[in-house]
Amino acid sequence: MSLSIQVIYVHAFRNNADGSEYCAEDESPDGWCAFERTETDEGGTFDHGEERDFPTLAAALTWAEGRADLHNCPVEVY
Repeated sequence: MSLSIQVIYVHAFRNNADGSEYCAEDESPDGWCAFERTETDEGGTFDHGEERDFPTLAAALTWAEGRADLHNCPVEVY
């Protein structure tokens, strides 16, 4: 099974008593997570590889764009 990075996702998160959870940009996020998404040869998708948290969207995008250039894939913010 070979894995290839299909997309780099960037998403806002906020911290809570149980850890953290994704949130919308307009919900006063505590930070931004950027992560690689891979797809298996069988067509299933799952998270894999590098994942980092950043204090700002700008910092997350800088990292994500570098990873996207490395893997020749897009960056999506959601």
